[in-house]
Amino acid sequence: MQNFLFYLVKMLKSKWYLGTPKKNNLLIFDFQSLNILKYIIKKRKYNFFFTRYERIYLSVLLKTIIRFGFQQLILNYSITYINEVKPKVIVTAMDNYLLIYKLKKYFPLIKIIVIQNARRNDNFFDLCKKYYQSSKISLEVDFFFVIGKNDIFRFRRYIKAKYFAIGVIKNNFFYLKKKKKKKKKKNVFLKKKKNF
Repeated sequence: MQNFLFYLVKMLKSKWYLGTPKKNNLLIFDFQSLNILKYIIKKRKYNFFFTRYERIYLSVLLKTIIRFGFQQLILNYSITYINEVKPKVIVTAMDNYLLIYKLKKYFPLIKIIVIQNARRNDNFFDLCKKYYQSSKISLEVDFFFVIGKNDIFRFRRYIKAKYFAIGVIKNNFFYLKKKKKKKKKKNVFLKKKKNF
């Protein structure tokens, strides 16, 4: 009941759109991911899936309810949304959101890429354990870019993916300004020779 009220309040605060989301080859899963991804996908066209309910498409929600009912509404809404957008690639920096790892089952032909944006404590891995207690379907993405080798070891126990340790991606996009060396002024003293 508490979860239902939480999502209801979120939905009431959302911006509601009557149209349908635009088709696009690239779908960014979670608007906040753009803070990291903007350095990588500078001029490419893309669409968003709003995981924090900033925007809800009424047409997508109605299709979801007609097709699936209210059961697993968030998962089914995201499936319907992805079917509308028809992306070839889904990318996110929201690595601690379990829903992204459930999508591969429904979209085997779409490449799903996750970029780890922060170190994870045991809370996320406890969610993974809890998920596997009630489901035999594996959590999976195509490519998972993690911070370090230790993260590969931790995530691999629960999430099937091709892993790459790349460090903190945000750190790769800050350029050091080269300091201009100041030319030292040299004082030249001329001495007049005395004739004897």
